[in-house]
Amino acid sequence: MSKNTKKFVAASIAATLAVPTIAVAEMQTTQVKQTFTDVQASTYYYDAVTSLSDRNIISGYGNGKFGPQDAITRGQAAKIIVGVLNLATDTVINPAFTDVAEDHMFYKQIAALKEANIITGYADDNTFRPDQSITRDEMAIILTRAFNLQKDESTATPFTDVSDYMKP
Repeated sequence: MSKNTKKFVAASIAATLAVPTIAVAEMQTTQVKQTFTDVQASTYYYDAVTSLSDRNIISGYGNGKFGPQDAITRGQAAKIIVGVLNLATDTVINPAFTDVAEDHMFYKQIAALKEANIITGYADDNTFRPDQSITRDEMAIILTRAFNLQKDESTATPFTDVSDYMKP
């Protein structure tokens, strides 16, 4: 499995299937091995969650729990994707979303994704809605752009909540 494929799988499983209200940690200079009491080694997402935690991309709730059945916000998803892609956030261009101020906790990550043409936001009101739960549809589009995936017309999806062209 290629490095990009591994990154994609880790991001997909952890972000789309596992959760939408993860407490996301700021990047730390030292890595601390963390285990989550609600993520068992026998679960299909264990390796993805452990990998993201080991790289300080996610941190769970701080009480030893990850919340694999919880939802994540669009801002938290931005943080995860930027971490997986290892995008620079030091010198980002203002994404000009009316609802993402420079002091927003995920401003740099949202700006980095906008700059990389991975997100576009909502054209009707020029917002990103960072505190809104992300839908499977939105995450699928973001992951497709982030990993330059191509649509396979021969593959049917079992998901009925995913449209063809929603703007994330």
